[in-house]
Amino acid sequence: MAYQDDNNGSSSGSARVLSGANGSILHTFNGDSASDYFGISVSAAGDINNDGFDDVIVGAYGDDNNGSASGSARVLSGANGAILYAFNGGSANDFFGYSVSAAGDVNKDGYDDLIVGAYVTDNNGVDSGSARVLSGVNGSILYTFYGDAANDQFGFSVHRAGDVNQDGYDDVIVGAYVDDNNGSDSGSTRVFSGANGSIIYAFNGDNTSDYFGYSVSAAGDVNNDGYDDVIVGAYGDDNNGTMSGSARVFSGKGLWTDFDSDGLNDTVDTDDDNDAVIDINDPYPLNAAISSDVDNDGVDAMVDNCPTTTNADQLNTDGDASGNACDTDDDNDGMFDVSDSFPLDGTRAGDPDSDGVDTLVDNCPSSVNADQLNTDGDSQGNACDSDDDNDGVADVPGITSVGLGELFACGAHINECREMLGK
Repeated sequence: MAYQDDNNGSSSGSARVLSGANGSILHTFNGDSASDYFGISVSAAGDINNDGFDDVIVGAYGDDNNGSASGSARVLSGANGAILYAFNGGSANDFFGYSVSAAGDVNKDGYDDLIVGAYVTDNNGVDSGSARVLSGVNGSILYTFYGDAANDQFGFSVHRAGDVNQDGYDDVIVGAYVDDNNGSDSGSTRVFSGANGSIIYAFNGDNTSDYFGYSVSAAGDVNNDGYDDVIVGAYGDDNNGTMSGSARVFSGKGLWTDFDSDGLNDTVDTDDDNDAVIDINDPYPLNAAISSDVDNDGVDAMVDNCPTTTNADQLNTDGDASGNACDTDDDNDGMFDVSDSFPLDGTRAGDPDSDGVDTLVDNCPSSVNADQLNTDGDSQGNACDSDDDNDGVADVPGITSVGLGELFACGAHINECREMLGK
C-alpha cells in the first residue's frame, strides 16, 4: 500500500496487487483525488462474487464522498480489477475505511463478507467509533457495531476471527485501542458472533497506555483443538520496558462457555442459566433449577409454594398450589380460614350458631337447631325454612306443621290457621 502516493493528487494514494509466483504487478489501483489516502488499509477479501478469483478490499479514510474525510472502501475484482463495491462513510470525519478486512462468510450464505472500521464516528460520543460488516452478495449492511463511549476509537482495527465458537458462522474481531476499561488508553477488543452479532468475547488491556487492540487478527487453530483462536497486539505494554509492547493469543475454545446453549458466551450473557433471573440477582446463575430465595426461608423461589411468604416447612394441608402460609382456604372446604373454626380440617368448619352441629353439616348454620328437624327433607331445617312442609304456603310464626290434619298444632293461632287453610 502507498496511501501517500500522488498519482491523482497529493496523497491520493494507491495499492498494488503483486504476483505470488514471480512478484510481478497484477493490478495497480489509485485513489480518486488529493488527500483520499487510498491504500491506508488493504486486505484480501475472499471470493466475493464467487467467480473463482479471490478479490481485494482497499480503504481510503480521507475520501470526501459524504463530507470531508468521511472515508470510503472499495472491493476490487481479482479477475480483472473492476470495482465490485464502493462503500462510503456516513458523514464528515468518520474516517471510514481506516481499517478493512475480509470477514469470512458471516451469514453462512456461501459468499465471503467484509468488515470496515470507522474509528472516529460519534454514535456513542465523540470518536467512540464503529465497524460495519457488509454482505458479499449485495453489499448490504449485515451488522454495525459501536464503541461504548467517547474516545474509545472502536474500529481502529478490524479482522476476520474465524469460527471462534464453532457454530458454523464466521465471526469478527474489532479493536478499541484507547478504551479506558482498565485505565486511560488501556484498550479493549471484542469478538462478535457472525450468527447474531452478539458479543462472544470482550478482552481488556491490563494497564494505562497499553493500547491493547491496536492490532487484531484471526490466529487460526493455534492449539489444534478444533476452535479458531485470535491474536491481539498491545504496543504500549511495559512488560519488558517502557512501551516494549506485547501480543496475546486467546483460545477460542478455552474461553467459550455457553451454559444455557443460547448462543451467548457466559462472559457476556446476563442470564447464564436462562431461568429469567438476571445473573446479578441470581444466587445460582448456573443452575436453572435454583434461582433465588426471595422470602429467605431456605426454599428456592422456583419450588417454594409461597415464594414471597416465609414458610420453611412448606406445609400444604389441601395439596393445592399454595402453601398454608399464603393460602386463604387451607383445607379447601369453601370457607375462608379467617371464618373457619377448623381451617386445617376439611370435614369441619365451625359452629357459628353454637348449637353443637358443625356448619358444614348444619341445615341451619346460623340458626340454633340442635335437633336438625327438617319436615320436608329439603336443604333447610325447620328452624330457618319459611315453608317447613313445602306446600307453597308460608309458615305461620310459631307453627311448624299446618297440614289439614294438624290444626291442633295451631294453638293460639287457630283462627289464622283456619283462615289460611279455608276451614
